Amino acid sequence: MSLVRRRTRSRAELGRIGIAIAIACALAIVYQRSPALIALIVPTGMAGMLLFVGLRFVIYRPADTDDETIRWLRHVTSVMFVVHLLIALVINSSGQLVETFGGDAVTYHLGASEIVNHWNSGSGVGDGFVQTGKEGFFYALGALYWLFGTYQTAGLAVNAALAAAAVPLVYDTTRRLFGHEAARVAAVMVMILPGFLVWTSQLLREAPVVFFLALAGNATIRLTERASLGPCAVLAGSIAVLFTLRANVALVAAGGLLLGLVVGGTRVLASTTAGMTVVTLIIVLVLALGIGYEGYRLTSGADLQAISDIRQALAQTANTGLLPETDISTGPKAARFLPLALVNFALGPFPWQARNLRQLGGVVDALTLWFLLPSLWRGWARAGRVVGRRRIALVAPALFVAVGLSLLLGNSGTVVRERLQVTIFLLPLAAYGWTQRKQPATEPRPPAAAAALSRRW
Repeated sequence: MSLVRRRTRSRAELGRIGIAIAIACALAIVYQRSPALIALIVPTGMAGMLLFVGLRFVIYRPADTDDETIRWLRHVTSVMFVVHLLIALVINSSGQLVETFGGDAVTYHLGASEIVNHWNSGSGVGDGFVQTGKEGFFYALGALYWLFGTYQTAGLAVNAALAAAAVPLVYDTTRRLFGHEAARVAAVMVMILPGFLVWTSQLLREAPVVFFLALAGNATIRLTERASLGPCAVLAGSIAVLFTLRANVALVAAGGLLLGLVVGGTRVLASTTAGMTVVTLIIVLVLALGIGYEGYRLTSGADLQAISDIRQALAQTANTGLLPETDISTGPKAARFLPLALVNFALGPFPWQARNLRQLGGVVDALTLWFLLPSLWRGWARAGRVVGRRRIALVAPALFVAVGLSLLLGNSGTVVRERLQVTIFLLPLAAYGWTQRKQPATEPRPPAAAAALSRRW
């Protein structure tokens, strides 16, 4: 009877997801003509089904997860899929909104269209498109355009699914460290923080980059529990794909994740072995098979002079430029600039820097992070007493990415968008700190997951 009930509930959940997708598609009828509607409905249905299947792998019969929690997680994930898709359609309905929130979407659309023309007729692809270190997004979008026509809705549907998939991934990562209470809080944070709602809902690289970083973080936490080949392959594969999406982030995140795995593991020998396995798999994927090799070659060969030039260009060509004349071309200059850069990256833009409505939106995003800072600090301080060094597995990649982006990014608009790549690693700690806000500082509540792990080892 229990098996029959589980199957019945699973079918009911699948039915609700189908209804949610149908509602989103029905609302989109007024937005699209018939060919574009097909390019919306089919990818949306496929992305929704893949999201549901992937969700089953994330929450497949965890020993300490009850049916009610599983239903809740399925429900909120499907709801966020619809929410991201609707936000995407609203923004994409207006050229002004696209230009305001994500002008790069136009570049990706044109680049993918040129790739399709090249595949169909052999025409050349412009030099400004398919840039090294982000070519994976262009080609993935081009493949969708080749299948469904050059309509942005196909890419928006896939991005909505990837953005929604971050919810169960962050939930599972947090659950493995701090238990279900903190995991629910972390999932809600992914759902309501403005940055995750706005930037991952557009035809930008943010959704896949955040998804693969969340996937890599989840695999790393699993490896700190128990070394096995599956999470090693997932971690290596995520890093390889990231080299095709945002190579500079992939390089520093890889270093932080590997350091966090080795230092944060519960057993040093097992963690070191897992780290060596991941490195070997990355070498096979990137150097031997060539997945992300061009991005790796470009970023690994960059020096401080190149980083300084990129930063100055970003600062001088934007209305929100940050210290455009700053030179970080040498080690001492970069070291002196880093504290100020980290403050601007972590907490900016500040209210006094807003000059228009668009920049005011960035200030609102920053204020939400200011609100979470006490919880993040509390979570970091108390996590050491319940999970020990395992907290380093998330803090190390967050710190590596923050330092790298602080030196590279030269305007607050880009900072607001790319800061998600750090936030995604820190949400579990912030969520745990939130649950501990009413507890005495000397007696944090040990979560069930941490207690079970301590008994296991």
